[in-house]
Amino acid sequence: MSKNFPARIIINPELATTGYAFESRRDISPFVETVPGPTTELFGALARRYGVYICLGLPEVDLKSGIYYNTAVHLEEGREWDEA
Repeated sequence: MSKNFPARIIINPELATTGYAFESRRDISPFVETVPGPTTELFGALARRYGVYICLGLPEVDLKSGIYYNTAVHLEEGREWDEA
């Protein structure tokens, strides 16, 4: 980002918060979370603070089914979260 050309959209890669260093479900299980959750709250606060749109990939768990998802969320000023 530059002072003359500030970013309005910040796009992060798939699984941006964890990377791909997992060989099994057991390896990734400490990192999955619900959406909304701690990570979306943090990045949502950053989006609101800086007035930007953030696209973020993270591992999600559906607590009802126990299924893990490779999720992308769209966060922006004035909105909590929006699943992509």
